[in-house]
Amino acid sequence: MSLPVCPRRNRPILFFALAGLAFVLCGAAWRPAAPALGSLSATTLARSARLLIDGTGFGDAQGASRVEIAGAPAFVTRWSDTHIAAYVPEAAPLGPGAVVVTIAGVRSNELTLQVIARAPAGRVQWRFQADSDSIAERPAVGPDGTIAVIDNSGFLYALTPDGGLKWIRRALGASGPPAIGPDGSIFVASGNLIAAFAPDGSLRWQFTDPDSQGVIAGPSVAPDGSVYAVGDLFGLGAVALSPTGVLLWNHPGDPLFTEYGQIGSEIVFSPPPGAGSPFQLYFGLDEYGVSASTVFALGGDGRQMWARQAGISNDAFMQQQQQVAVGPTGTIYVTSLSSSSGWGLRALEPLTGAFLWGYNPWPANGMSPPDIGVNGVVDLARSLAYLDAVNPDGKVKWTVGDGSIIDQPIVNKAGTLVAAGGRANFGEPGFVRAY
Repeated sequence: MSLPVCPRRNRPILFFALAGLAFVLCGAAWRPAAPALGSLSATTLARSARLLIDGTGFGDAQGASRVEIAGAPAFVTRWSDTHIAAYVPEAAPLGPGAVVVTIAGVRSNELTLQVIARAPAGRVQWRFQADSDSIAERPAVGPDGTIAVIDNSGFLYALTPDGGLKWIRRALGASGPPAIGPDGSIFVASGNLIAAFAPDGSLRWQFTDPDSQGVIAGPSVAPDGSVYAVGDLFGLGAVALSPTGVLLWNHPGDPLFTEYGQIGSEIVFSPPPGAGSPFQLYFGLDEYGVSASTVFALGGDGRQMWARQAGISNDAFMQQQQQVAVGPTGTIYVTSLSSSSGWGLRALEPLTGAFLWGYNPWPANGMSPPDIGVNGVVDLARSLAYLDAVNPDGKVKWTVGDGSIIDQPIVNKAGTLVAAGGRANFGEPGFVRAY
């Protein structure tokens, strides 16, 4: 017995058999239920601001679905059946605009959002809210002023110099800070993978070290535009990659490169005179977090120049992994805890790693990583209470402490301004101060 056939424009919606007879009921062409918008987190938002959309019928994943705000497609960071997090597009026209979710060609109802221009708020030129609880790594700034920042949920954001959102990409969990090359390419590490994104956000290349436990230092861009990173144990170790992602060399480390529990150390570069290499690269790693940290120096040609233990660097409040800094004459600086002299700033000779001098102030219950200006003055915070400026000969230039919490100083390129974060006390609002 042949079955009846539904008209082409219809679909069978029910088939059943009874006493040897088959029945097909035909209905209209199947379409998914329309998604329904319930509420927006705000009725007025600036371009590049985050918008939370609640409703029903969005589906468990975005897939090919999309959000439009005032007719412009929006970048999305979260998508569930009842909740979406999206960003107001820079292309959205100013004024009232419709927020619409489209799934499989089916449009939702519309809710209205008033789109306004981004504007400074007092001395704050702009703010951007990442869709994450925190940002652990500092941003990178490109030659055209593009700002790349990666949050703890693994989203990579590219921002214009005035705070506008250019694009968002999912980096699948960040392993350290982003870096930007001279051509504007953005490099990020995720586990044992290094990815390069073009200035427009498209993926340029990926490099994977399958035997490594993950990237523990870098990726960082050298003066010649090549990319360097250090993997944890068993794999290639330190790698040098061309700007197009080709492996140039690798070194496993002596001792093997390993880091206890932390990621995010930045590799720094210096052109030491007479080293036989156009530059050297330096990074610090913790040896299981209990005995010491080791500073490594490698030549730009892949040779390991030296390795020097430099005390424990891990501190719960001020630094969780040793960050090396290099002065304008090539001197290497680290802050660390020594069993004999306590927390201090250590200066190392760049060609051999030999100890030059130490600065051991009191009190010093922990120290931030050092930062250095073009004048060679080293800035650091200690005990969450003091900010010190130390001359290249190890003598104190000045100290600031007013009872506030002070941490993580950074100096401008000219060496004329030091900015540090802090707060009046635990639980109080934070501040940024310039000295």
